[in-house]
Amino acid sequence: MNEPLITECPGCHARFRVTPGQLNLAQGQVRCGACLLVFDARSEADSLERKRREHSPARPPVRQAQATTSAPTKSPAPPSEPNVVAQQGSQQGVSGPAPVKDTEPEIQASAAPETEEVTQSARERQHSTPDPRAIEPSVVESEVPNIEEDLIPKLYAEPILLEVSREQNDPYAATGWALASILALLVLAGQYLWFERATLAHTPDLHPIYALACDTIPCALGPQAYGSIVNQRMVVRPHPAFADALSIDIELRNDAAFAQPYPALDLTFTDLKGRLVAHRVFQPREYLASGSAGELMQPMTPVHVQLEITDPGVRAISYELNLRPAG
Repeated sequence: MNEPLITECPGCHARFRVTPGQLNLAQGQVRCGACLLVFDARSEADSLERKRREHSPARPPVRQAQATTSAPTKSPAPPSEPNVVAQQGSQQGVSGPAPVKDTEPEIQASAAPETEEVTQSARERQHSTPDPRAIEPSVVESEVPNIEEDLIPKLYAEPILLEVSREQNDPYAATGWALASILALLVLAGQYLWFERATLAHTPDLHPIYALACDTIPCALGPQAYGSIVNQRMVVRPHPAFADALSIDIELRNDAAFAQPYPALDLTFTDLKGRLVAHRVFQPREYLASGSAGELMQPMTPVHVQLEITDPGVRAISYELNLRPAG
């Protein structure tokens, strides 16, 4: 017999539909899908069938018509039972008359016919150790109460309001901030150019700008860029006309891109141990001609300077020339 059996869990009274093949594999042991209780499905199916018969003792058992190669026969339904419905037979190939479902209110599902395979040994296995290979049948009916949707409390979340500031979307505000930033950068750059004018004014790129600015506003450029004035050549030899005198020839050149005042010449003589022997500073009015003392040193133009000094003596082995701002 391959028709499914309807069994009932003794723990939670949930009903399941299982096939004899499943019961044979697990030796009748099944596990409830609702409460996970392992029980003997055959014994409970037999007990469920007895309960159904006790609730309807006056009705004769309905036999299932045997499927044959000839036309199937139907069992006539009692004329006094108007609520009888038919079920399809589960045998493969030929459709037989379906068993009549009892419509008593206490019965929740119709039970399959009792099989002859239920034995006393199956009833004894009800209290035996559960088989771990017991399968979990699908739940047919469960006594889980239906909860109306209206009774479930609803959860409400308060909405989050994102307020966008009008100032962020105002194009005039963004333009104002941009102009303020540019103005701050210009002020910062102007302060740097003003306080560093003594150095920056003598650079080739910025000197014309500083010169134009000082013609408009009262400002002084300060000391010139004497670092751009180089000593190209210096020759020290005895004076050809006077004894105990030296003649010094110096060639200066202004490598700056602008004209600047002549520097002062700082001349020093030392001995072998680096000790000072003689020292003198020559201002521009001392080594230039009387008509050129107030002139400026033009850029990239060599200037020849000749000095005549007293011989510092034989101890003066080395000499050094430094250019300083004119005093």
